[in-house]
Amino acid sequence: MKYQVDVEGRQFEVEIKGDTVWVDGASTPATILTNANGAMVLRLNNRTVSIAFVPNEEGWVASRSGDLAHVTVETERDRLLRKFTAAGGSSKASGAIKAPMPGLVLRMLVHEGEKVQKGQGLLVLEAMKMENEIKSPVGGVVGPFGVEPGQAVEKGTLLFEVLPEG
Repeated sequence: MKYQVDVEGRQFEVEIKGDTVWVDGASTPATILTNANGAMVLRLNNRTVSIAFVPNEEGWVASRSGDLAHVTVETERDRLLRKFTAAGGSSKASGAIKAPMPGLVLRMLVHEGEKVQKGQGLLVLEAMKMENEIKSPVGGVVGPFGVEPGQAVEKGTLLFEVLPEG
């Protein structure tokens, strides 16, 4: 699987294939284990490194020998979902939020009339047996829903609108 990893603003493309890790096209043998404290123990090129990861709102904080680094990891699936949502899934001008892919509406995370922030989760859509949180591309007030939980939708189906405040 491929990942886009950001460590303190430095971008890396990481791909894991079996016991080999590719970082920006260069491969290295690797073993990843979890120790009793929940830290990851990495063995790269016959060198062992212990790293503890703690989740935060932006991603993770990695700690190695007391040094902290802010890390975000995005999978190919995350990037595609963001691309679909940005490209065809929403219309920022009207606040119309459309299904980025075919799926099943699992649950609403907000109510009609509720004030929401840009990036806030609004609805969970199941597609390919995975739950995808549909987030608001703009801040505003949730308008009428065009769907309900349990409803199957096609790509481009109007899910709801986020209306500007005022």
